[in-house]
Amino acid sequence: MAHDKFIAIYLNDHLAIATAESEIAKRCERSNRGTALGDFLAELVADVDTDRGQLANVMDVLGVARQRTKPWAAWAGAKAGRLKLNGQIRGYSDLSRLIEIEGLMLLVSAGRALWASLKAAGPSGAGLGLPDYDVLIERADARHAELQSHHLEAARTALRDP
Repeated sequence: MAHDKFIAIYLNDHLAIATAESEIAKRCERSNRGTALGDFLAELVADVDTDRGQLANVMDVLGVARQRTKPWAAWAGAKAGRLKLNGQIRGYSDLSRLIEIEGLMLLVSAGRALWASLKAAGPSGAGLGLPDYDVLIERADARHAELQSHHLEAARTALRDP
């Protein structure tokens, strides 16, 4: 049945996205530890890991098998992202921070879209052991808003003339 195939592909794609989001958030948090951004990112890392668990639960309830290759490829891609030029030969730069925040904004938006799609089209209900999609959507909105404020500060720091 096409529906079952599509939902399996969709959920596995989002599991890969969540894997990349977790890796990038952890890297950005380590590089910004001791700052307001670092404190927020520590919370984001915990939320992302919780969301990945929620997604895994949805997959289990729906009987969707997890593919190993997509999350692995996303993890490897996030690791490879460190190799991109950031205006200096080694280390973390202001441009690194800006690009990582922008990436996290996109990934948080993708997670929000997942929960909204499941709310609109998928089964729901605590009786099935599925999460409250509205709570997950609200949390994604709050995360995105916070990332936006950090993004503007990172843009000023990275792109403004001294």
